[in-house]
Amino acid sequence: MNGGPRIWIAAGIAFFGIWYLGGGQIAAFSKGDILIAISSVFWSLYMVITGASGKAGRPRAYTCLHFCVVAALALPMAFAFEDVSWTAIKGGALPILYVGVISSALTFTMMATAVRYIPASRASILLSSEVVFGAAAGVVLLGERLPFTGWLGAALVMLAILLIQTQRRKTT
Repeated sequence: MNGGPRIWIAAGIAFFGIWYLGGGQIAAFSKGDILIAISSVFWSLYMVITGASGKAGRPRAYTCLHFCVVAALALPMAFAFEDVSWTAIKGGALPILYVGVISSALTFTMMATAVRYIPASRASILLSSEVVFGAAAGVVLLGERLPFTGWLGAALVMLAILLIQTQRRKTT
């Protein structure tokens, strides 16, 4: 499952690529950056668990269980820390449904199904392309400008992806 040294090298390249895409300055390292780094550890753990569940052959059941657990944990927090009203829920019904069904349930089910066919370590690096496409969307749709370090970061993430995708497969 670890994929050997090539995966670790690609993971390191992707890490620095994402870091450069975010500005790439230790002096500008903030509390939010630390929280993102911590969440990345949990995301990696999630990918390993998702990969194991996918290989067990029940990715849809796993995704359903996942969303039930998240809902059970998040719902009390919403009532504890937010002003929850039926009026607000009705007013935001379309965005809530879009995020819940399309952005979350559908995509996570597709990911859990896809991870059945590739190692979780490789899937994690492939999914790091999300930051590159997010930055590209910011440039194209919002007119944002990437500094040189941002372009360097995007190139490093894509290099990491190419590194794992061009890896030779063992013949049996």
